[in-house]
Amino acid sequence: MRKAGWAPFLHFDRAIARDDIEILGGMTAAASPGCEPTTFNLFVFVGGTFAGTISPIVMGQGRDGVVGAVRVTGPDAVTAEFARYTTKDTECCPASRVRVTYRIERAGPQPTLVPLDIRTLR
Repeated sequence: MRKAGWAPFLHFDRAIARDDIEILGGMTAAASPGCEPTTFNLFVFVGGTFAGTISPIVMGQGRDGVVGAVRVTGPDAVTAEFARYTTKDTECCPASRVRVTYRIERAGPQPTLVPLDIRTLR
C-alpha cells in the first residue's frame, strides 16, 4: 500500500480480519484535525494478496458514499454499509444507508472482490 502512495490505518481503529481475509484502510494526503482520513479507501487482502477495494472511488469523510460498518461475514463474504445523502439532508447527517454484499472469487491467478447485492437499509 505504501508503495502505491497510501498510508495504512485501521478502519474505526479496529482490525478487520477473519481466516485469510484482512481489510485495511489506506489514506492519501493528510488527516483531519481529528485525525480522521480526509481521502481514503478500504483495501481487501486475501492470503496477503490484494483482491480489491470496498469502494470503486476514493472516499472522503462527510461525503456521499462514505463507508461505515464493514464485516467479514464468511470465508468468501464481506459486507459494507455506506452513507447516502438525500436531497433533504444537511451536510452533517445523511439519512439513508445502503449495504453492499461482496463475494471473494478465489479462482484464477489472484482473488477478486466482486459486489453481489446492494440494498437500501433506510
